[in-house]
Formats: sequence, structure tokens, C-alpha cells
Amino acid sequence: MDNRAFHPLPRWSHKRPVTVFMIFVSVTIIGILVSYRLPLEFAPDFSNPFLWCWISYPNSTPEETDQLIGAPLEDYLKRVRGLKRLEITSSSEGCSASVEFNRSINMDVANLEVRDAIDRARIEFPRNVDHVGVYHNKSSDWPIIWLGIYSTKHYDDIFYLLETRIRPAFERIAGVAQVETHGFEPEKLFIDLKMDRVRAHSVDIAEVYRNLILSHRNPAIGDVNADGQKYIIRTQYKLESTEDYAALPIKAGRLKLSDIATIETRIPEQKRIYRINGKEGITLSIQKNAMANTVDVDDAVQDVISNFKEDTDLEGIIFTDFFNQATWIKNALRSLRSAGLWGGLFAAIILFLFLRRLSATLIILTAVPASILAALIGLYFMDYSLNIGTLMGLMLAIGMLVDNSIVVTENIVRLRSNGTSPAEASIKGAGAVGMAITASTLTTIIVFLPLVFASGEMGIWMRQIGMPITLSLMASLIIALSLVPLAATRFIKVKLPRISQSTPQRHSVYITSLSWILQNRLKSMFIVFLVIASITFPMNRVEKNLQSGGPERQLFIRIFMPQNYSLADSDKILQKFESIIETAKTELGIKSYSSSVHENEGHFRIFLETSGNNLPSETEVKNILRDRIPKMAGVTWWFGWRGNESSSAQQVDITLEGNTNAGLSRLAEDIKNLCETIPGVVEVHTSDSEPMSEIHMHVNRELAWRNNISPLTIAQTVSTGIMGQRLPKFQYRDREIEVTLQFEEKDRESLTQLKNLLIYNSKGLGIPLSTLVDFNIVPGKGTITRVDGKIQQGIQIEVENKDMASLRKTISDKLNAYNFPSGYGWKLGRSFRMHDEGMEEFGQTFLLAIILVVLLLGALFESLIHPFTIIISLPFALVGVYWTLYLTGTMQDIMANIGLIILIGIVVNNAIVLVDHINQLRNSGLNREDAIIQAGRDRFRPIIMTAMTTLLGLSPMALSRTSSSGQFYAPLAITVMGGLVVSTLLTLLIIPLIYTLMDELQLSLKRLILSLRYSASKHI
Repeated sequence: MDNRAFHPLPRWSHKRPVTVFMIFVSVTIIGILVSYRLPLEFAPDFSNPFLWCWISYPNSTPEETDQLIGAPLEDYLKRVRGLKRLEITSSSEGCSASVEFNRSINMDVANLEVRDAIDRARIEFPRNVDHVGVYHNKSSDWPIIWLGIYSTKHYDDIFYLLETRIRPAFERIAGVAQVETHGFEPEKLFIDLKMDRVRAHSVDIAEVYRNLILSHRNPAIGDVNADGQKYIIRTQYKLESTEDYAALPIKAGRLKLSDIATIETRIPEQKRIYRINGKEGITLSIQKNAMANTVDVDDAVQDVISNFKEDTDLEGIIFTDFFNQATWIKNALRSLRSAGLWGGLFAAIILFLFLRRLSATLIILTAVPASILAALIGLYFMDYSLNIGTLMGLMLAIGMLVDNSIVVTENIVRLRSNGTSPAEASIKGAGAVGMAITASTLTTIIVFLPLVFASGEMGIWMRQIGMPITLSLMASLIIALSLVPLAATRFIKVKLPRISQSTPQRHSVYITSLSWILQNRLKSMFIVFLVIASITFPMNRVEKNLQSGGPERQLFIRIFMPQNYSLADSDKILQKFESIIETAKTELGIKSYSSSVHENEGHFRIFLETSGNNLPSETEVKNILRDRIPKMAGVTWWFGWRGNESSSAQQVDITLEGNTNAGLSRLAEDIKNLCETIPGVVEVHTSDSEPMSEIHMHVNRELAWRNNISPLTIAQTVSTGIMGQRLPKFQYRDREIEVTLQFEEKDRESLTQLKNLLIYNSKGLGIPLSTLVDFNIVPGKGTITRVDGKIQQGIQIEVENKDMASLRKTISDKLNAYNFPSGYGWKLGRSFRMHDEGMEEFGQTFLLAIILVVLLLGALFESLIHPFTIIISLPFALVGVYWTLYLTGTMQDIMANIGLIILIGIVVNNAIVLVDHINQLRNSGLNREDAIIQAGRDRFRPIIMTAMTTLLGLSPMALSRTSSSGQFYAPLAITVMGGLVVSTLLTLLIIPLIYTLMDELQLSLKRLILSLRYSASKHI
């Protein structure tokens, strides 16, 4: 036998048994300690290459916003380094910028550069732009808890309770970084001007506004020396109470502010209605700091909520848990524990049925907890956390951790059954298969190496999944070559039967089949080609989509009401939706929902149950709601949050390009109607919002100049009359509140009142606004979107078929047949672009993984032929994968693709064990056919055992697809299981056939080389 085949570790472990035992105990103790210290996170540290900027500029027009804000913003942002795509959208409420960067860019640096670019562009913005936000979607910034809060009883100032009692209690929790509230307007100080008194006293509103601004300061006017000390002199004129506001002198002291206005604190006029499960309320999100443990923070939050429920001052306030990362983490940990227990139980049953000895079974099973604890130690010192990805990696590894120990133990058992002494059987049995299991372990691990170059979403997930697999498999290899042979020597005291009573029949059927294949190689190869060719049927029918939904289950609904609807009218429409959702809540597995309505637009966010059996999928829930929500005149709605976002993997988008925004809007309606005729399309909507009619005021420059009134004075006075002017904040009770100067509501309800507004010149003469400006009512425009400087508009299409390839062809055929006007065109949108980038990255990673496996096998076997013999098992695996995905109705999503890459390293393991043993037997003197038959007989049990333990270890993941988390990672388990089943069966039968063909090819190449050398020597 080739001495190179023997691994030195088993012999070393027999010489140092105490050392091996101490290492094992140390790993166990440290692993248990580390398991309590590993951070628990919901998701790995995602840092998406996107930034979103928002510049608020309300009550404007899209054209004005685009000109005053969009243009300078785009000019500065396009200079930022690493920019890949820049989308600027201007509306009547403000301007947004979606900035996409290359994957190689450091997003922290990009964030700073974008903020710097906005600061430089801000010089060119209008003066009244006061809110600029830059947002980066990082997983570390995701709220760990999102709560809905509503009250069953009336409170005069629930916001005061929220700000003084509820929010501070959450902020005091150790580990909480930020608490944000949405859905409730706090109290404000309003100065409501009375138009009749303003007109009666000829009060200039602009002058009142200036006086109020100056009265919010206590300026320092210098310093003075007194008694040998220097003092700063500061005027005390700042308004510090509502009485101060009321007493503010107006018209050179002849009037007080209270003579022309009502000054009071109150909740602002309701412009948006929020409801939680049908009851008015607010939402509250809690973010943790980077180093805090999610579960610990959640436990503290739940304790605070429990205390609130016992507080009589907060009686009737209900807290609803919308989303909780800790809940998912706890469920995932339970799934891991369950998968480990069931996987270990299944493995124990399989091992015992094959080995018929409890001691051997227990020895092998020690590899599972020991390897997992070793992996946890590695994750801890590499600054990983326990999250969705790492937990999936550990769950996936459970079924593979006993593989190496099975091969070693089975070989030891075989030698013991042949009469070899315990120590010699352990050393030789483990050493003989050392190279084979090392090669199989390294091939499983090496497929993760290409992920060093992967930068997309799949690369992030694969690194999280791959690291625990790598660490645990390396630990299982060391355990199999050190602890297992050492334990086998001491605890397997009695010779075991060579095989169980039922094994000869399986062997005889297998050996008979193998012999027939070797004797009928041409017929066998024809059958092999038919099997491989059959992959074309399921491969073309399996749905493929890389928009992995994630483990959370929620739906978004966006509703548009007619423009002539009041807030009350829009709310009635929203209540109809709520009634339908509330009625179907139990049937559809709806845990809770939030709703809001603002002007003529409503939103729903529906949270579905994440635990339980036979839960309806998001698609099923959507279809049921579509059937039950009636059509309402002028009301349009769809599933999705903003127009340019997908709420599920069933939404795709296309982009229209053109010369003008108006032309694109007209074209978008035609294309929308065209797309609705495509078979399988559920609904189509455009990203352009429904425009509101506008009143344009055209200033008569000659009259304004003649009356010594500037356009700015007109604009400021009108702004005060219509929307109010914001003043510096006012210290009220124990907090600061906003102050607004405006006309009373009854004085700003009609256009006639606006026209009668007086504008005062420098001489104090008041001139009606209608004298200075002309009013024209014109149709409004929606939004203006420019991508990389080109005017564009998006169209979102929701479809029944999720397969991106067939969708691309169907949509392309339809739109290519459409006669676009000159200067206008279309292209596939972001969903297709992201899919193409993901598939390209997957293809490169898949190909590179295969190349690395082949190179590794060549180095380990010192052969250029046999690596290709072994890699032939991969097409067999692909046959199993696609037939399994097709028969189970599983989509080939990002998790299934990860399973395919992992499968490259797993399916070759059985072929490695078989080919390695054939080579050893041939080196010992057996001819090729006898060596193949004997190797098949010797390796049948370990191959079947390792395959079954891996399959049964994965079965809890595959069978959990009915749960929320299972829907996320079940495709990965199903992919690996399908490929492993078929590849194992065909490896046992077909790899020996391929071995003979490759061996003959090798001999032919040698004869050819020798012939060429002989011919060359004769010519010399």
C-alpha cells in the first residue's frame, strides 16, 4: 500500500492521549463560554452601496423644485467618486436623490463625500430649505424592535406622556442607541392672526414676522469692567412665556400682539391620520448600539413594557409588537437546536443500524457538538455574530460533521473485524483514509474561496454561511483523525460483525449492478447521457429569481384617492380597506397592521404571522385581498410602498426615456395599457404621482415697482397667509416646542380671502394682493425624474410568473413591437439589472469553485486525469437539483444558488473516497476491475452512511418551509438534498465506469507520448 496515503495525526494521538483529551476538554469549556458571549444579530452587517437623500421643499412645483434644487444637487453629486448611478426626483414636496455606488467603494467614505457635496450645493438652494437628510440602509441601523402604540381611553396630551414617560424609559435602557416616534404631532405654539383686525389696524404681516424673529434672541452687546472683573452685557429681550408673546408691542407700541392674534398651545391641525389595528396611534422604533446584544436589549424593552402595563398613569395604552429581531433570533436558535437534535438523532439511528454497536455510534456523534463549539470559538475571535447567515451555516453543517468520523470508524471497524489489534486497527484505519477525508473536507471548504472576490448580496450571505461550515468541518476533520481513533481503541472492546444481516443483499445487488455496468460500458454511457440530458426539461421550467425576500413577512399597500377628496373623505376609503383586512385577519394569518392617510394618499403595512403551520404565503394573501377589495371610483391601489420599490420578488420594472416630462407621462399611460395585455400580468402602475391642480400667481412687475413692493415681500406675506411661517422654538414646560405664525383657519379657507390679503409698502400703504398679481388655475404636474442627466419615468409590473428569463423575453417582445416616438425609448429597469449582476456573479463564482476543486484534487492525487474523474459527479448532482426544485415547486433564488455552490464541495466527497480506495487497492497489487469491485464493496457502507446522515441532518431545514424563516432558507436545504441524493446513487455506479474510461485515456496518452519520444529519438 502507498505510504503516502497514511496520515500522521492518528499515530500522534495514540502517543499523546492525555494531550488530545485536554485539548478536547479545553475546546468544550471555551466553546460553552463563548456561546454566551457571541453577539446575537438579526442579519449580517449589510452595507448596501446606496444612499438616499431628501431635501424638503413643500408647496412648490416639480419644475421649480427641479430648477432650484434638483439641478444644483445633481451637478455636485455627480462629482462624487465611485458613482455608478444617480437618480434625481423632483416633486411638489421636495427633491430626492438615489445614489448608487460601485461595490468596491467604502460606504462610510461615500457617505461623507455625499454630505459634503450637499453642503456645497446648499449655497445655491432657496433660503427656506431647512431639512436635508442623507440615509444609508445599513443592517446595523435597522430597528431591532418596531412597536405600535395606541390608547383605549382619551388622553389630553398623549404626546406629552410619550415624550416624558414612555420614550425616556426606553432611552435609559443599556444598549439602546436611538428611539424614534412617528404618527403623532406634538403640541405647538400658534400665533393665529385675525384678518379683520390686521386690516382694521393696517398691520404689516412682514413687520410682525421680523419683530418676532428679533424677539427670540438675547444678544450680547459687549463687555464691561466692574470691581476689577470683566462682565458680558447681554440684553434680556427673549420671549419666554405665552404672556410675553401676547404683550409683544406692534405698530410702534400702539398695539400688542394679542390685539390682532390669538396665542395658544395646541395639537396642530390634523393632516395625517395614523392607526394601529384600526385604532388611532403612533409607531415607535428602537435601535441598538453596535456592541449591544439584540436579545438582551429586547428583554430589557419587554421588562419596561411590562412595567408600563402596571402603571396606573398609563392605563389603557396598548403596545403592539410589529417586528422584533430578537423573536426571529430566538426562533432561529430553537430551529438550530431542533435541527441539531433531530439531525443527531437521525444520524445516531443510521449509524447504529449500520454499525450495530452503541459505543461506535457514540464515538462518531461526539464530532457534532465538539465541532460546533470549535466553530463558535472561531466565530467569536473573528468578530462574527450569530445571525441568519451563521445560524444557517451551522444548521447546514450538522449533517456533514459526522462524515469524516463515519469513514474513519467504518474503516477501523472493518480492520477490527478482520482480526487486526485495536491500536493497529485505529492507527491504520484512520491513516489509510486520512488523505481521502482531508481531500473531501478541503473540497467542501475551498468552494468558499471565490467569495473573497464576491461583492454582491450573494457574497455577503456566502461568507456568513461559509465561515461556520469551514470552521466546523476543519474541526470535524481533526476530531476524526485524532479523538475518534483514540476513543475507538479504548471503547470498542469487541470485534464487530463485518456487516449486518441485511447488508449482503444490498451489497449483492450493488455489486451485480456495478459488474454489469463495467461489462456493458457503451450501453451504460448511453444511459448516462440520457440521464444528464433530462436536465433540460426541469431546468427550463424552474422559476429563477435572485430577489430573495428575507425571513420577515410583510406586505405594503399604497392607495391614491381623487384630488378633490378631503382628509375625511380619504379616511373613509382607508376604513373600507381596514374593515376588509380586519375581517380576514385570522384567515390570512395577519398578526397586525398599521395604516395612514395623508391628503389623498394612504398606506398600509401588514405584518403576517411568522410561526405556525400551513400559513398562507404572501402571494396567496395578496390574491385573496385583490378579490375582496372592491373597485371604487377614482381610487387606485397596488401592493408596494413607493412606486420604485418592489414589495416582493414578483415585481419587475421597466424605464422609459425621453425628451420631456410631459411626453413621458403621455407615453407611460400607453405603455401601461400595453403591459396590462401581457399574459400573467397582475397589475401595472407608473412611478409618476397624480398631479394636483395649481394656482399660479403672476406678479405685475410694473405695479409692484411703482408701489415699492418687492416680489420677496409678496411671497413672504402670502406664505404666512397660506401655510404659516415657522419661528424659533419656544421653551414650554420641560421641552422645546415649535412656534408658527399664521392666519386663523377661517381666514385661509378660500381663494377670495387670499386675493384680499393686504401687502404693505415702505410707506405703510396696504395694497390688495389681487391688484399686484394675476391668478391662473392650471393643471399640475407629477414628478420629474432624471437618471444620470436623462429624463426618465418608471413603470412597475406585478406578474404571476417569477421567472426573470421568461419575463425579460415576454416584455421585450411586446415593447420592441411598439412604435416609440422619435427621441423616446425604453430599457429594462433596476430589477432586471440587479438580477443580471447577481447571475453574472453567481456564474463566475460557480465556475471558479469548480476550477479550484479540480486544482486541489490534482494536487492531492498527484494526477491530471483523476480530478476530472471525480468532478463528473457534479453533472449528476445538477440533474438531482433541478428535478428536485421542479417537482417540489421551489424557486431557484439566491439561497438555492448558494446551495449549488456548496454542493460542488459536497458531492465530490463520495467520489474522492471511492477513487482513493481504488488507487490504494491497485497499488497493493489488484488489477483494475478487481480493485473497482473491491473498492465498491468496501466503501458502499461509508458512502451510504455519510449521505444519509447529511440528508437527514438537512431534512429539518427543508421541511420547515411552512414557517417564516423556513421559507427563507428551505431552498438551500432542498437544493443540497436533491443534488446529494442523485449524485450519491450515480457516484456508486457511474464513477467506476468513468474511472475505467479515464484510466484508458491516461494509458493512451502515455503510449502516445512514448511513441512521439521514440519517433523523435529515431530522427535524431
